[in-house]
Amino acid sequence: MTSESLLGYLAWRFPGATEDIATEALCYILSKQKGAQTALADLLKSGGAEPEPMDSFDTQGVYQRTKKPDLVAFNEGREVLLIESKFWASLTSQQPNGYLRLMMDKLPNAKNLLFVAPQARQEGLWEELREEAGRQFQVTGEQAADGVRSATVGSDGHRLMLTSWDTLLDRLERSGTDVDGDLRQLRGLCTPACDYAPLPGDAEKLNKVDHYKVFLADAVALAASRGIISTEGLTYGAPSAGHGRYFHFVNATGEKFATAYAWVGFNFTRIGPPFFLWFIADSDANLKEVHAQMVEELDKHGHVSIPISATAGYARVREEVIGRLKEIRDRITVSGVLESTHEPEQAG
Repeated sequence: MTSESLLGYLAWRFPGATEDIATEALCYILSKQKGAQTALADLLKSGGAEPEPMDSFDTQGVYQRTKKPDLVAFNEGREVLLIESKFWASLTSQQPNGYLRLMMDKLPNAKNLLFVAPQARQEGLWEELREEAGRQFQVTGEQAADGVRSATVGSDGHRLMLTSWDTLLDRLERSGTDVDGDLRQLRGLCTPACDYAPLPGDAEKLNKVDHYKVFLADAVALAASRGIISTEGLTYGAPSAGHGRYFHFVNATGEKFATAYAWVGFNFTRIGPPFFLWFIADSDANLKEVHAQMVEELDKHGHVSIPISATAGYARVREEVIGRLKEIRDRITVSGVLESTHEPEQAG
């Protein structure tokens, strides 16, 4: 891994700290440069927000709350904006709903929650953020403009937003912020961090399970956005050495298949490709119907393998998984549409 800046070099010399270093650097730039504050406000306006003035910034290192965002903007001591920095780590249990609830319950002047992530994650991460927010709040007014995705959450003007590091840094650059070369240092960190997506099995970043979790969430969110599957009403589930997602296959008219459930994920105790799909059904008859159509690909456990290319780029591997889900969806036919929504047992 090479970097074009000292800050980027140091971040990669201390793996696991890239998000924290990027956040601290962004905080430093925003605190130091009025032009950067104006550029950030303009970005928020692109997302449909009406931001309050921002005169100071601080990071989670000194922000003593139970649910801590990475970066907080203040106006005369009042919190007015929460920012969460992401590269390839998955969402935590507090994201985004813990932060949204924090703003609604305890931060009356904070109306906007902004996530910043690599360009390659924008589509998948937005689907995940929107889905998670929709579990607890009403999400309306979705829009995308000038590199910013956003939606209204609840009924009191709160906004959930997502933009890319490239978009944010470009906005800061156009504002004339980089007088002292600080922005160039931050870009030197962010560019390789955004480009170096963690492929499954890549041991250089995070840990193996986190790699697969991020990748799986991204692929599932995109498959759902394309009408191949639906995760509505279903959750994640984990075997002893892996992680996965329950879903329904969806037909061309948007109806959920009567076999109802499938599970896609990974298990490191498997022999062969760690990604696989497992069918669950509301009835033995439906399960037998699907198994009969997939009989040539089922292993002895009733699993369908999903091979991935070890050397292909992140986006290509993601498309391979989505394409495989679509191929399976197109091959199977079942009787009727979904009637019950009981939670399936976890995959083994």
